Amino acid sequence: MKWWFLQREPSQAQSSASFHSPQQQIIEESVLYRTAERIGNLAVNIAEAADEIHVISFHVSEQSSLLTESSTQLEQITRANQQISNPVQGLLPVINKALADIETSDQIAAKTTQAMDQLLSTVRHTAQELSAIQGSLTGLNNVIATIHQIADQTNLLALNATIEAARAGDAGRGFAVVASEVKALARATQLQLGEIKEVITTVVQHVGRSVIESRHADQNASELGQLSQHMRTSVTDACTVVNQVRGTVLGLSDIAADNLQRCQCAETHLAHIAEKIHLADTKLKNIDGSVAESSKNIEKLMGLFAANAVATPDLPFINKVVEVGQKISALFEEALANHVITMPELFDEKYVPIANTNPLQHRTAFVELTDRLLLKLLDSILEFDSRVVFCAAVDRNGFLPTHNSKYSHPQRQPLTEENIAWNTANCRNRRLFTDKTGISAARNQEPFLIQTYRRDMGGGVFLMMKDVSVPIVIGGRHWGGLRMGYKV
Repeated sequence: MKWWFLQREPSQAQSSASFHSPQQQIIEESVLYRTAERIGNLAVNIAEAADEIHVISFHVSEQSSLLTESSTQLEQITRANQQISNPVQGLLPVINKALADIETSDQIAAKTTQAMDQLLSTVRHTAQELSAIQGSLTGLNNVIATIHQIADQTNLLALNATIEAARAGDAGRGFAVVASEVKALARATQLQLGEIKEVITTVVQHVGRSVIESRHADQNASELGQLSQHMRTSVTDACTVVNQVRGTVLGLSDIAADNLQRCQCAETHLAHIAEKIHLADTKLKNIDGSVAESSKNIEKLMGLFAANAVATPDLPFINKVVEVGQKISALFEEALANHVITMPELFDEKYVPIANTNPLQHRTAFVELTDRLLLKLLDSILEFDSRVVFCAAVDRNGFLPTHNSKYSHPQRQPLTEENIAWNTANCRNRRLFTDKTGISAARNQEPFLIQTYRRDMGGGVFLMMKDVSVPIVIGGRHWGGLRMGYKV
């Protein structure tokens, strides 16, 4: 739909009014003006609602995406909990078996310790007995030595008695026989005592070695007893640790089971919530689309009023933008005719990023030309009406090379959060504006376009505005558009 119009001069609107009285014509024009004004207010309200709905739809869509992602992550957590719960449950029988084995080992260790204690007691008693036997044998040796001395003395006495009997002759013959027997007995006793002493000496040696061995056995048995006691202590400690591990695993099993149940429950609830959010997101998008379409229809209706030269609150702004747009087209064509710039340079789409800028700014082959030709002209438009906020030319891709002076400050450095916010509001030249309003104005090829939108002024400040744009055509080729934004 094209909206061809002229400034409000004698036209069809006035010629059609010739059939009515002047009073009726004034009434009709007043009604049309008020209707257009109310339609304009309605457009503002719809634009505000559309913007709010769009923001809500965006957040709901984000929430839907986050919920979907959270649901996926919760499913993974549930599977992980299941993978934890299963091994934990399988670990309990192993721990119970290990605990039973350790308890059995503890019982065996207790019996071993008890047997070692008994063995140590027996070894020590044996060593004591052997020491006593050794002492007795030593005493026996002393007795034997005494007997041997007595036998020596008896033998000497028998020898003396034999001598005396020989001196006595026949009278001592009987005594000689007795002396001879005593001597023989003494010799036999000495022989027996010698053998007994040898046996006792051998036994004493064996017993001595046995005493030494028994002392070694006592020491070994004592060390073995300590080792056995240590082993039992270790087994007891291991039993305690395994019991603690079992308690921990039981607790972990209960926690894992409870966590798994909670995760499964949360997963179900989250899936239900995600489904509702997704449904709300779909409905909001439909509403957003419907409101946006209504906004477009209202804007078309406003344009229709203006196109038919009906006096509306927007008509002066439209006429001004058309006038300035034609001037800009003429300035560009003059620059081409004077070879100040070539057509490829004027239509350059190589947007070269400017380093260390945020928001990002760009350069093209025509920015110096637009600065030189357009800056003063665009600044003068700000004095047209106190409601005018900006006026700028953009190419067909939304690139704004030259802005009003108050929006064309050098960017502040360093790029802190505070400086970036200031740059966003005050450094709007050399930037690409590809939002819906900006790109629509840049690519519009109708005689004019009216849009109502909420403008981001930077620093969290937004302003409801109307945007009137006209195409800029150079040699029959669409270069972009001239935009004027004014407060409503």
